Amino acid sequence: RGCPTGFLNRNGSGHDVQNCEKCPQGTYVINSNDNTAECQKWPASAVCPNQGPPIFQASSVSSSITVNTIPDNVPAILKLLAKVLDVDESLLVLDDTEILGGRRAAAVLSKISFTVYAQAGKLEQVKSILASNSLVTALSGRIAEEGITA
Repeated sequence: RGCPTGFLNRNGSGHDVQNCEKCPQGTYVINSNDNTAECQKWPASAVCPNQGPPIFQASSVSSSITVNTIPDNVPAILKLLAKVLDVDESLLVLDDTEILGGRRAAAVLSKISFTVYAQAGKLEQVKSILASNSLVTALSGRIAEEGITA
């Protein structure tokens, strides 16, 4: 396994020791799995979602989903959401997770707010999926396939 987007891979001595360091705010890393990479300053004309590689001429759309899950599952749910939206998971940024309801079998009703970054044509496709009634069905199906507690 490598480091997540926006982190430097600082491999210690031996292949079993991996240390991931988050790039400072305002910087990004092209390849989080390259142990020679360094954090670089964001280009003024680009966005760097999750401190990953810059995207030029990008737009964004913000949305939210409400799911019944345990809070530890939010990152896994975001990965599945990226698959449903057909975008790279590094382009989906978690904005907030709000607990809405009481506990039921250790799960809580949670509102997950996020932003998706993409270039114009792709963003229209994402907006269409977000507005469709099939989003919840598709995401629920993926959650069930992966065996995520929801």
